Amino acid sequence: MLRPSYIIFICKFDPFGKGFYRYSFENICRENKNILLNDEAYKIFFNTTGYIGDISRDQRELLRYMNNTSAYDARNTDVELIKEIDKAVEMTKRSEWRHDDMLLALKYKLDMSEAKEEGRSEGINIGYSKGKIIGFTEGKTEGEKQRSVSIALKMLKMGKSVEEISELTELSVCEINKLKDI
Repeated sequence: MLRPSYIIFICKFDPFGKGFYRYSFENICRENKNILLNDEAYKIFFNTTGYIGDISRDQRELLRYMNNTSAYDARNTDVELIKEIDKAVEMTKRSEWRHDDMLLALKYKLDMSEAKEEGRSEGINIGYSKGKIIGFTEGKTEGEKQRSVSIALKMLKMGKSVEEISELTELSVCEINKLKDI
């Protein structure tokens, strides 16, 4: 025999328009409503906007939380499940943020590598095009600076903090603040 199975839907709207917190279903025969399939498969719809029905206080709080997580103060609840869910959501947000930042840092390193190559090439070309050698370092530094400014502008558009941008690009906070006006 199979174990009981539950399919649970949590809806931020009333899927049946009757105002219940919970709608519970079992498999029954359409032709004769008295015949139950008895397969122990249950479907439960929770309505976060419900107002009718007998559910526990914890379930009601959970539905309130699910309806608007940003307005619910999960730190001050005594419902452990809400605290656990909220903690998992925050960890996921942080790991997504961390993932994006790692990708951005990797892209920055690749861009810096390209900038160094451009700087080397530009430094040598500039030196010869003007009839004198101005030095490899000067071209390299200019190429890196241009690339750092370009990346800093992109990061500002993404909403990253000035301190974070400064750390990744090695531009000063003052230089980055000037870029905000561009």
